[in-house]
Amino acid sequence: MNNLDRMKQNFENIVRDSVNNHEMPYENGAWETFQKNVAKTAPFYTSKWFLAMAFIAFIGTTALVLLEAKKEENKIESKIISPISSEEKGNIALQSNQKIEAKETTVENILEAIEPAVSIKKPKTFKVEESITPAQKKKSKNPKKPKEEKGRIHIEKQKKTITKLPHVEKLASKANFYLPKSICMGETIYLTSEENEIAHSYEWRMNNKTVLKGSIQKFTANSAGFETISLFVLNEDGIVLAEQTQSIEIKKLPNLTLEFENDEFSVKNNYNFEIINSENGAIFWDLGDGTKSNEREVSHSYQKAGIYNVICKTTSEDGCSNSVSKKLEISGIYNFRKDYGFSPNGDNVNDVFIPIELKNLDVNFTMNIYARSGQLLYSSNSLQNPWNGMLANGTRCSFGSYVWVVTLTNEYGNEEVYKGTVTNVSN
Repeated sequence: MNNLDRMKQNFENIVRDSVNNHEMPYENGAWETFQKNVAKTAPFYTSKWFLAMAFIAFIGTTALVLLEAKKEENKIESKIISPISSEEKGNIALQSNQKIEAKETTVENILEAIEPAVSIKKPKTFKVEESITPAQKKKSKNPKKPKEEKGRIHIEKQKKTITKLPHVEKLASKANFYLPKSICMGETIYLTSEENEIAHSYEWRMNNKTVLKGSIQKFTANSAGFETISLFVLNEDGIVLAEQTQSIEIKKLPNLTLEFENDEFSVKNNYNFEIINSENGAIFWDLGDGTKSNEREVSHSYQKAGIYNVICKTTSEDGCSNSVSKKLEISGIYNFRKDYGFSPNGDNVNDVFIPIELKNLDVNFTMNIYARSGQLLYSSNSLQNPWNGMLANGTRCSFGSYVWVVTLTNEYGNEEVYKGTVTNVSN
């Protein structure tokens, strides 16, 4: 039996003797008090006997747990500290027994007697660091640094990172965009950045003057020559992260002039159109009534009265196109004079009026003569019945101007209306 087992047995004997020798002192009136308590049927676990026994059992259990813990601790520490000789163990156990016997057998005294007996002296200077040799310390690559020094190094690293952010961001950003080699004046193209980040802003600069903002912008070429277009990518602080510059040629448009004329002595409204330009290229005509042509000079007669939009378009050898247009008002296919004069005074010289164009046309017509107030003065549908200046009441018209209106059906079967004025120049 070793010392620890012997100590355990001694402790159990002490507790057992204490319990067996315990006597409750006699008190006067105890029996009457007991009878009163029995009548009240108090729970058994509230009695002093039960509480005393529970307390003693708790102390015993705690002592046993402490002994087992100390025993395990001794086993661990015995591997580090040199073993204690058997004589020293015996002296320690003897001293513990003497102290226990000298004191009263109270719970406090029992614990006080057990503690020095189970305790093993630990070397106060024992540290793990002391097992490291000086040579091992020299080999350490990362010795511990003070907290203040660690904080300073951390702040310096943060500053370096912030300083390098724009550089890293610049490498990550690209200012790529597509630009054709050439366009024509007046043409509109879209400038589109391949990158479109929300955190970035985009600026387009034309010849370092005009500035357009946005990843997508429209550009219209207003003048001929070479245009320099640059794209700048900026961050939130306005720092340029990336840039790219390209050039584009803007070609001039061909010069174009449209001319047309009408032969005032012709019976029909025959128009001659001509395009005047300084370059050779393709030409395209649209005369407004469905008539098309690719000739430089075009002659055309309109078959119906109306307003026509004449368009001429030309394309240069460079592929640039230009066009011009003019509106042409056609009162009919025939070329009627607008103003006439006559003198109905009976001298047989220019005494009657009828539009001379009707004499050269073999068409059905109706001619009406109106006063300026809108009153119908005369009507005829025959070349043999021109107006002689006489009114319906048999009097001659007075000096002044009158309105004539001719309604006819042309040679294409379309009805047309022609208007003009005739003036009585006689007194």
